[in-house]
Amino acid sequence: MNSLRRLSRRLPLLCLLALPLCAVSSPAFSAAPAPDQIVGLDDGFDPGANGAIDLLVSQADGKLLVAGGFDYIGGGQALGLARLRVDGRLDPTFQVDLNGPVSAMLPLDDGRVLIAGYFSKVDGIPRYGFAALEANGRLDQDYDLDLGSIASAIVRQPDGGILLIGAGTGLMRLDAQGRLDADFVPFFAQEGWYGSVYSAAAQPDGRIVLAGYFEPSDGSTPLAFARVNPDGSLDASFQQPSDEDAQALAFSVQRLVALGDGSLVGAGPFELPDHGSGKQTGLLKLHPDGGLDADFRPDPNAAVKSIAVQPDGRILVAGTFSQVGGVQRLRVARLNADGSLDAGFAADASAPAHTIAVLADGKIALGGEFTRVGGRSRQRIARLETDGRVETAFVAGADPIYSGVDSTPRCLVQLPDQQLLIGCGFSYVGTTRAGMARLHADGSIDASFVAPTIEPGFSNAVDVISPQPDGKFLIGGHFTKVNGVERPGLARLNADGSLDIGFTPPNWAGSGEPWARAVALQPDGRIVVSGLRVVTNPYEHQPTITRLNADGSIDASFHAPTLDNPVEPLQVLPGGKILLAGYFGSIDGTPCRGIARLNADGTLDATFVSPFQDFGVVNILQPLPSGKILIAGYLSIDGATQYLARLNADGSLDRSFSPATPNDAVQSLVLAADGSIALGGKFTRIGGETRRYLARLRPDGSLDPDFQPAVAEWIFAMAQLADGKLLVAGDFTSIDGLSRSHLARLPAAAGASRHLGVDAAGTLRWTLGGASPVATEVRFDLSLDGDTWTPLGQGQPSANGWRYAAGAALPRDTGFWVRAQGRTGSREGAVGNGSVSLLESTLFARLSDAAVYTLTPQSGAGGRLDPAKPVTVYAGEVRRFDVLVEAGYVVDSVSGCGGSLSGSVYTTAPVGADCTVVASFRSDGGDRLFADGFDAAAR
Repeated sequence: MNSLRRLSRRLPLLCLLALPLCAVSSPAFSAAPAPDQIVGLDDGFDPGANGAIDLLVSQADGKLLVAGGFDYIGGGQALGLARLRVDGRLDPTFQVDLNGPVSAMLPLDDGRVLIAGYFSKVDGIPRYGFAALEANGRLDQDYDLDLGSIASAIVRQPDGGILLIGAGTGLMRLDAQGRLDADFVPFFAQEGWYGSVYSAAAQPDGRIVLAGYFEPSDGSTPLAFARVNPDGSLDASFQQPSDEDAQALAFSVQRLVALGDGSLVGAGPFELPDHGSGKQTGLLKLHPDGGLDADFRPDPNAAVKSIAVQPDGRILVAGTFSQVGGVQRLRVARLNADGSLDAGFAADASAPAHTIAVLADGKIALGGEFTRVGGRSRQRIARLETDGRVETAFVAGADPIYSGVDSTPRCLVQLPDQQLLIGCGFSYVGTTRAGMARLHADGSIDASFVAPTIEPGFSNAVDVISPQPDGKFLIGGHFTKVNGVERPGLARLNADGSLDIGFTPPNWAGSGEPWARAVALQPDGRIVVSGLRVVTNPYEHQPTITRLNADGSIDASFHAPTLDNPVEPLQVLPGGKILLAGYFGSIDGTPCRGIARLNADGTLDATFVSPFQDFGVVNILQPLPSGKILIAGYLSIDGATQYLARLNADGSLDRSFSPATPNDAVQSLVLAADGSIALGGKFTRIGGETRRYLARLRPDGSLDPDFQPAVAEWIFAMAQLADGKLLVAGDFTSIDGLSRSHLARLPAAAGASRHLGVDAAGTLRWTLGGASPVATEVRFDLSLDGDTWTPLGQGQPSANGWRYAAGAALPRDTGFWVRAQGRTGSREGAVGNGSVSLLESTLFARLSDAAVYTLTPQSGAGGRLDPAKPVTVYAGEVRRFDVLVEAGYVVDSVSGCGGSLSGSVYTTAPVGADCTVVASFRSDGGDRLFADGFDAAAR
């Protein structure tokens, strides 16, 4: 080990500074011709840059921060640092002026961006290597933190704290607002240690693992890794690699990331000694409590320059390598959590890739020196689908001679893997496909899906498609056989399109030919079916509704109500009640025009009363998280025909919602998590403004002036996709002047985000934001191997998403996977639905079996604690609260949980029981200073 100590002293500081985590290796800034841009309906994200991309960081709103050696990107001029909109265009509202390259960036919750790098001025004002930018890119002049040297990485901690890492800075901690945490003193900065940090990662429990070199002055063994507690003290329980391995790793682990179970993956130019299975190179994995994972052996054959961890535990790597695990992977690869190669991810780049990032919608951003990715032209920056395919323009069928579909598909379903099922009403999509096809995200045909043979063989025999959580899906319509097997109007198909012979429904309509018009899947697997019974003598259509068990047998416990006219859309609500809408005027003889609610047993729910007296035909239902319901159809409101309205949970008209009024029918409606509403149909004007067949409303119902695609014919079906884009189907053959026959995809107006998390008590929370679809029902599942799933239960609506208190159902002290899967759309498997899809997020996590306690903040008048809601922590954890003071008040006292106040931050002692932090404030004539002089108004 003495050789390791001598090595550290021979390594000059200049070498340390040349090895930042996100090294800027771009050519000098120089003007160059702008790369060709795809212009039109959906450019598939192709901003192009004229210099290397070294760093990509995603903002919460879906915009992308980009740093590198360019001066042109996204169709505009930007020198070295830029922000791209969701569609890849340069964001002109972000204007930056700095005199050197950026090596690290971190967006803050308030919209500001912390940057570090090799610059000395921002907006002409001295800032040496570290600065905060306002949301518009200008310097935050009120923020001036002098680090004394260059920070090569900025890392966010689970509690919101911020770590700055660099050869000169060592390790510093900021609070969530970017203020220096003076109480955080890393152990190696104290007397008796010499240390140099190359990389760091925050584990889920808040502890920090460092890679570098840490030498005690007493002559004991130096450390290649160290773990520090939240206060910076050394955690001596963290296991170290052998002395031989430590020598090989000294100063060599340049990138370090933490997985959800607390294990860590490191990359760098190291080569570990051969311990019997060959030398390990380039990538390593540490167990959560330290020690090398000997089974983790990707062994790339050249440098890994960037690592990103997906929430599901899979690991993305980018660099200069051409092989991983002996298999060709050109500069980009994805690993499973155990280090094995993910064979289903096959992206490649034509030249070195410097940076890779996971985006809020689950897609992947890639930057570097390349000019082609996946065989497609991409100038140094690309966005990948979740399977590694390059995101491109959407062309149904991908037929260069005849693109699109030969007739309007009425069913549009997005699957959890981002593929699309389309059905109902066509016979050709790039090739012959009678009535049903599965498409990749770019619109090309998935040849592994074999569409079933439907009898009678009309292209419109299938009216509805309803996906199941297990990958199978139900189809309904006016047919009698599937693949030659009797199936009276309803069948279940396997994921590959073959018939599921285990699902054998009888003639659920009772007599005559059944015609399924709507299909709703309950959380327990039972199926509610509505439609028509076709009687040929005399010829007539009689409405019917029933419920089947998961195997297709009739559910005898369900009261099949008598209808006077058909039901179109169905929605199974949380709690089991069933929302019906359509042409009917009564159910079981009770008047309920156009809309009604059934109890879980099928009886009419008398507490829900239709607001329509004269007439009301409801074609679309969109339950909202608040319990209210968006509806569309032909609605009699105040003596006039309206086409869009919102109801309260009891069925009464919500008069607080006064939307811009369409002048004709709305055929399809989809809702985004940000509250915006896309409408498609027969209308040509909304709120007095011209909008032909397609429009978008703001959350308050007013017309969105920025959404005006040129559509020539009716829109029948729509789907809000997981990435926020809008899939539309209709009678059109072009949109915005581009040829798109009957099926097209429109760019997202904003970024879509999904976040699945679990707290120390085992409560799961799934948050949907931006342009993400809204889920109407969510189930949570558990897996111990990432492949086999066990249901946990149904989620409950919560702020911006869903929650489930899993508690003891989740294992402790071992890695596990949890999954949230939501059904999205405004019509549950109904004719022309266009939007019943499955949205999914997966999380790889680990919970400690240590005791869990609750910290409760309490605040008096004049200010508040942040966080303001109770938080759960493990035994021994330390928690910080920001003390926020209102104008005209001063802090009187903050106490509880054994803590102390420093500036505007109250830090608890290590927690060993439930406790309460109490903050009180007193009036002080508008003076907002703390007793120690800290100004709470300053950021």
